[in-house]
Amino acid sequence: MSSYKTAFIKWLRDNRLHNIAFQEITKEHAEAYLVHLVKSMKLSSAKTYYAWIKVMFNNAVDDELIDRNPFLLSKRKLNRIYGQVDDNSSAAAFSISELHKLLHCED
Repeated sequence: MSSYKTAFIKWLRDNRLHNIAFQEITKEHAEAYLVHLVKSMKLSSAKTYYAWIKVMFNNAVDDELIDRNPFLLSKRKLNRIYGQVDDNSSAAAFSISELHKLLHCED
């Protein structure tokens, strides 16, 4: 199973949404998922994960499994969510002491 799908299923479970039918997922759920992604990983990764899920739902619409794609958020809403990214989020994997060690080539 792809990491995108696994991450989405984990998010559904963590938010107790894994028992609802896909046609019951709303734009509010999609927005909450994107906020979660933006806050938990680098912005480029969050955009990739979100795009993958959006395509999955597009395919479900094309195959007439659901009526609409809740992951088609407006550019305004996407930009608002992307604007929530903390400038320090890209370095979130490192603590300040670890960054100092890296910058000074310490062991």
